[in-house]
Amino acid sequence: MTDKVSSREYGAKGMVGIGVPQANPTVEQEAFALRPPGMSIVTSRLTSAAPELQQRLIDYFEHTVEFVGQYDDLAIDAFGIACTGSSYLLGKDREQELLATFSAELDIPVITAADAIRVNLEHLNARQIAIVSPYPEWLARLARAFWEDNGFMVAAIRSVPLESANVHTIYSLRSADALAQALMLNLDGVDAIVYTGTGMPSLGAINPLKEATGLPVLSSNLCLLSRLAKEVGASDTELLSVPDSLDTTRL
Repeated sequence: MTDKVSSREYGAKGMVGIGVPQANPTVEQEAFALRPPGMSIVTSRLTSAAPELQQRLIDYFEHTVEFVGQYDDLAIDAFGIACTGSSYLLGKDREQELLATFSAELDIPVITAADAIRVNLEHLNARQIAIVSPYPEWLARLARAFWEDNGFMVAAIRSVPLESANVHTIYSLRSADALAQALMLNLDGVDAIVYTGTGMPSLGAINPLKEATGLPVLSSNLCLLSRLAKEVGASDTELLSVPDSLDTTRL
């Protein structure tokens, strides 16, 4: 990795790939805003022709090796799957099985947004969590089951209302929508709050919610970027924080 990195104009600390769901416009913006100095990011699109969302979510995950193949001979140091809903649909055991298979086949760490959240919750010693998502009811149920299967208690959960049944309206949400729902959570006994869903803008909602509740606040994109950054040697002080000076209206 040293020779590889030293020959690059950009990405002195390493280069990571991120797979982004095909219609998702949020991941790249939040990822580039969060990346630590010296880490280069290249994205690929997770694609599926399936008409049903459930099958698209499965395809996004199960075809990871093909999506990494889009990079051809561009060498990356780690790959992140930026689709939390895929993990919820597949479940904890299948997620971990596939991550181990992909990491071995590609010879790089392969990380999901959901597993990145799990690692960071464990780092915080958080056992009771509250969740805010943009999911339809069936996917919110699967999210609850996923976190309970991972040993966490979901003390409260709220979904951000969408304009229509079309899940792509998630992408028209704003951080203010995520914050408003989070402020209505019952936080008795809660150790941490999680914004789940990589397509829902949430960077602008993280620090205000921390200030309002005094609790750690995580998001799918924040945790995924922190895990990827860790893989290329970022220090702990560079992780799990959103700069107070970040102007999300300029992303």
